[in-house]
Amino acid sequence: SKTTTPTNGDTPFSVQIGAFKVHENASQRAEELRKLGLEVAVVARGPEGDATWYYVRVGRFTTMKEARDKASAVKKDQNLDGFPVRAEPNDREVN
Repeated sequence: SKTTTPTNGDTPFSVQIGAFKVHENASQRAEELRKLGLEVAVVARGPEGDATWYYVRVGRFTTMKEARDKASAVKKDQNLDGFPVRAEPNDREVN
């Protein structure tokens, strides 16, 4: 996926597993989750530079309910704490 991929199209919902100020930390966490077989994206929000947050998100869903169900599933199956989120228009996928 390119850095320009909008994350708020037909499937704006996902499960947020972590938030990081350092891109490398987010990428490392994403890699760990991918090894568990999860579909993971790293999403940047905020202006380029120090103000940016990097969110680690699992899945892509059309409804909040699907994202909630996925959050319950990863808690049960992988013991991961996550919560459903909706992508913002300026979120950008960076990986």
